[in-house]
Amino acid sequence: MNAASSYPNPDRATTARRPASADDRDAAISAEKRNAAQRRRYGTLTPVARGGTADVYRSHDRVLGREVALKLLRHGDARQVKRLEREARALAAVHHPCLCPVYDVGTFDGTPYLAMGFVDGVELTTLRLSPTAAAR
Repeated sequence: MNAASSYPNPDRATTARRPASADDRDAAISAEKRNAAQRRRYGTLTPVARGGTADVYRSHDRVLGREVALKLLRHGDARQVKRLEREARALAAVHHPCLCPVYDVGTFDGTPYLAMGFVDGVELTTLRLSPTAAAR
C-alpha cells in the first residue's frame, strides 16, 4: 500500500453521516437480541408484534420441539425485569385453555425474555370488538 492511498480521495463525493435515530438504535438492539437467541435454545426468530416495552417473536424451541412466542424486553432496566418476572409467575400459576402457558423465563446475553405458547391467529386489535363483546 502506498502512502497516497491512506488519504481521502478528493475526487470522491462524501456524505455526512446522520445521527442514529431512536428507531435505528432499537432496530440494532433488536437485531443483537435476535442473534443472541438464535445462538441458544431457540431457532430463527420471526417478528410477530411490538409492544410498549418488548418485542414478540415466533420461534422453535430446539430442546422441547415446539413453537413458542418469545417476548424480549427492549430495555432491561430493573423495574421492567421485575415486571416480566411477575407476569411469568402469574401466568404460570393459572391453568386455563384460554391462557398461553409459560415455558421459560430468564436472560441470555443480558436480554430478559419470556417464552410462552404460540397461538397462530389474528391480532385481537384487528377484530375491533367492543369491550362488552370482547369480555364474552
